Parts: sequence; C-alpha cells; structure tokens
Amino acid sequence: MLGSDTASRETAFGALRAWPGGLQLGGGVNLDNARVYLDAGASHVIVTSFVFRDGQLEEDRLKALVKLVGKQRLVLDLSCRQRDGQYWVVTDRWQRFSSLNLSEANLAQLAASCDEFLVHGVDVEGMQLGIDDQLVELLGKWSPIPVTYAGGARTLDDLER
Repeated sequence: MLGSDTASRETAFGALRAWPGGLQLGGGVNLDNARVYLDAGASHVIVTSFVFRDGQLEEDRLKALVKLVGKQRLVLDLSCRQRDGQYWVVTDRWQRFSSLNLSEANLAQLAASCDEFLVHGVDVEGMQLGIDDQLVELLGKWSPIPVTYAGGARTLDDLER
C-alpha cells in the first residue's frame, strides 16, 4: 500500500525501478497519478476510493481511469464485508459499506473495466481466523477475470487447499 508521505513514495518508486512490470501499486491512485505509477514501472494500478465516493460507485470516474490507463492495467479493489447474509464492497479503510453488493452480475459488469479484482475478506483480515471460504467460493464461481483474495490465513495449509 502506498502512503502519501515522501518516504513511502520514494520506497514505492524504488521498488518499481527494481522490478519494472513486476509490481502492482495501490493507495490514493487517481487520474492525476495513475499514469505516473505505470510509467515508473507498475504493471497495474489498484484503485478503490477514487471510483467509490460516499458509498456509491462513480462510473464516470471509472470510465475516465480506464480511458487513461486501459483496462489491462487496472485492478479494482472490491474488498468485502458481510451484512445481512450478503457481501458488500466496503470503502474508506473498510469502514463504509457501499451500495454495491457482490453478485455475478456486478462482477461481470465491473470486469469489463479492469484486468483483475483484489478482494480482502475484511471480516477475517488480520485476525488469523482462517480464509473466508464462502467469499472465496463465490468469487471463484462468479468472477469472469482473475481475483487475488487476501485475508484470514493462519497457516500454509490455508493457502495450499
């Protein structure tokens, strides 16, 4: 995750120079800086907050970002929490439920604008409670593009199954 302080930015740019095309970069990505990160060597930029505002998907912002960098260089962070038996995309450091629920139709629609999804299982992230199997199963069943899942792993066994 890219911080906004100078040291974080310098470290990120150093990593991108060390492995051009081998790293994705996220954290505060927007229309003003996305191209800079790609030109510095990022394979993709990861975006959440820029395309979600006040809990709503801002489709115009997403379209503008796709136009700027191309869908093949964009990863959408759709980190999810469960509420009322459904998974919802959460934003603002995972504190705000958006109006976008996880569904096959929503994933198909969003896949037209990106190369990959990044999904943190927020309910288990950082707690070593085990992988959110239900979320992973839904992602595997519904996503038409690659998904990187993060959250809850306790042991290597969690990753190998």
